[in-house]
Amino acid sequence: GVFTTLIGLLPGYNTIGITAPILLVVLRFLQGMMFGGEWSAAGIFLVESAPANRRATAASVVTFTAVIAFLLGTATAAAIHATFTEPQVHSWGWRVPFVLSIVMTFIAVFIRRKLNDTPVYHEQRYPPGPQAQTAGLVPFAAAGRNQRPASTHGVDG
Repeated sequence: GVFTTLIGLLPGYNTIGITAPILLVVLRFLQGMMFGGEWSAAGIFLVESAPANRRATAASVVTFTAVIAFLLGTATAAAIHATFTEPQVHSWGWRVPFVLSIVMTFIAVFIRRKLNDTPVYHEQRYPPGPQAQTAGLVPFAAAGRNQRPASTHGVDG
């Protein structure tokens, strides 16, 4: 998303010196962290949204999307090299897909804003019956709500 776009906009070594590769490493680290969060969140969302008998299939969709992303990345690199000369690719052409990734970021945010909570999350957050009184409380607060206070003398009475 944003970190990928920032990589494409990052000034080169000739412009900002040693700061350029340092920032590149920092941005790649942040990009990787965000990807890891998105990957696991997507998997959880798909599994929790799927019917119980289709959850394994839903989980495999996330893994399959990695194959599609790899193929699209390879096709993009081939298109860049087919469109631009070698000096253009080395100078600025490699930045094009990074900068254009901001479009995917906006699409992802738009889609995410339209999504509802998963049925599993909704069941746990708003349980039916007597547990509904403790829904939304911190687990320790919810657990303590149904406990009797201990006797100060060590004897229940």
